[in-house]
This record gives sequence, C-alpha cells and structure tokens, in this order.
Amino acid sequence: MKKLCFSFLIFLIGLTGCFEATFQNDGSNKNSDDSRIGSDEVVVNVGFKRFYWTDYRRSETLTAFNPFDKRKVMVDIYYPTNDEETGMSFNKDRLLACYMSNFIMIAPSLCEDDVRVTATKNADIMKQDEKYPVLLYHAGFGGDRNENTTLVRSLVKSGYVVVAMASPYNDGLVYTTGGYAVTEPLPQLDINSKESSDAFLAAGYNRIEINVQDAAFIISKIKEKNDASFDNMLAVDNIGYYGMSLGGSSAIY
Repeated sequence: MKKLCFSFLIFLIGLTGCFEATFQNDGSNKNSDDSRIGSDEVVVNVGFKRFYWTDYRRSETLTAFNPFDKRKVMVDIYYPTNDEETGMSFNKDRLLACYMSNFIMIAPSLCEDDVRVTATKNADIMKQDEKYPVLLYHAGFGGDRNENTTLVRSLVKSGYVVVAMASPYNDGLVYTTGGYAVTEPLPQLDINSKESSDAFLAAGYNRIEINVQDAAFIISKIKEKNDASFDNMLAVDNIGYYGMSLGGSSAIY
C-alpha cells in the first residue's frame, strides 16, 4: 500500500490532499525517472490525451462577446503507459508564436500542441489490477495548465492520473474549439478604498466559484469517458484536487 499526503501553504497557495492506492509488483523503486510503480523490469512512461468539452448547462459569464456562449473547458490528462515516450517537451519558440498569434488572431493551431510534459499523445494506458486514483490540477489566475510539469511526471510515475484543467478567461491562454480565451483581468485594486477592495474580493470569489463548477463538470466527463478512453482504469471514486494560488484556493473552497 502506498500513500501520498500533502498539505501546505505558499503565500495564498493551498494544496491539500491525501490519496491512497495499491499497486502491482511492489518492488524496490529506483531514483531514476524510468520506473516507480512496479518492479525493476517495468518501465513506466507518461501518456496524455487532450479533450475539449462544453458545459451546455452553463453560460459563459466571463465575457460579454457572445451572450449565447456556453462554458468551455480544455483538459490534458496524463497517465501511466508502457508505450515509448515520443518526447513532446517544451518548445519555447512555438509557445511564443502561440502567444503572439493570439494578438493578431491567426494560426490558432500553433497553440494546440503546447504540451510541456514529455509524454506520448493518445498512448494506451498501462493495465494493472488496481485502478489509478485521479488528481485534478488547477493553475493560478493567469497561469497555465502546463506549469509544475516535474510534479506531474512524478505523480504519474507513482501511479496517479493527473487531469490538468484549463479554465478559459482565468488561465493565461486557453485554446478551445471556439478560438482563443485569454485572461480577463480582475478589477483594479486600490488598497486605500474599501469599495475597490470589496469589488476585487467579490471578483476573486466569483472566479473561484467558476473554477469549482469547472472541476465538477470535468469530473462528470471523466466518469463518462473512463471506459471508452481509459479502459475503465480510472478510480473515479478516488479523486483529489490540488492547485496553485487561485487554483489552490479553488481546491479547498
């Protein structure tokens, strides 16, 4: 039985959780990045799948561009695989082109593969007797789902599935099937003005509530996709939630 627990605060960052899982082939783990779940003979790599989902029950409230728009989310799901990693690592030139293309509204495909975790797209999930516990990850306000990639790889190689959530208009830049979504700024804060402070806090709480609603919707979609997309290997009754800054606040909300 392996157990992972963590609970700490950094500035206004909250990460809490305690997750438990049993793995096959319990053997001595090496410090290398090759294998952590099973015995020395088992090589654990990282696979990922990307999904674009629309919550037709919710209107998009963070932009007034389209009053009929529904809330869209994007997720990258990372999981253990035996498939060889294809090395989709961070490409700073492509990422810069992605961000720049947002301002001139061309070449949206530049943002579709901005994966900064070395992983194999659409790899087969590694089979074992026990299902994998699931961790939702949420970046901070204006952040990015691809932050903290070392932690993501470590968690996956330790037997977890990590769902990196991208929340339009909260994260720095999200590419959805409907186009770009860039961070919608919070109200200007004047610490000497109670009215300004109240407006800023109200907007912050509103973003947290939207993140939590996104997380609930994503959990429902994970349960729906578990069989067809992950061979029913996700422990959908064993889900944790962690994040940084606004994402961490959302996790403990």
